[in-house]
Amino acid sequence: SASGTSKKLFIVIHGLNNRPEIMNELVQLLNEQGNDCIRLTLTGHNGSDDSKASSDAWLADIGTAILFAKKHRPHAQL
Repeated sequence: SASGTSKKLFIVIHGLNNRPEIMNELVQLLNEQGNDCIRLTLTGHNGSDDSKASSDAWLADIGTAILFAKKHRPHAQL
């Protein structure tokens, strides 16, 4: 950014009883403010097999998102 500070990076996660798209407006708002966002879709919430949904799968999803963020946006403040 112009001030020399790193952009902030947000990993936006929907609620367990919500569709991932519910977070699109928040992601858009954060992006408009100059941030980077990753909207995470938790296992079992993308129209695929709900039987794969579990707290362990969701923790793995979050871990994968964090690793992705660190790899692809190494200078962003997470």
